Amino acid sequence: MDKPLPKLTTNGESGALDKFQQWGSGKTLRQLASERYDNGLNLIGTPDEVAARMGEAIEESGGDGFLISTPLQRISRRFINEVCEKVWCQPRNGAD
Repeated sequence: MDKPLPKLTTNGESGALDKFQQWGSGKTLRQLASERYDNGLNLIGTPDEVAARMGEAIEESGGDGFLISTPLQRISRRFINEVCEKVWCQPRNGAD
């Protein structure tokens, strides 16, 4: 708990792990557990506000999608449906 994290590897989604390791570089597990990981997008607000921020992020980064997650990795079909219905289906970039 009180030693810096070792180098971590994965056969899965390596981009998120790389970002996590950069954020946690030199920190102990205890420090990481007490801090909040923030991806900088601030996807909190009304569906229209969140959809607008997601659209801006895609335009700025040139990305082609999002990896949807929750803080505790408790993803369900219901959660994905709610995101898709309430956020992703909103008009983006001024389109109707």
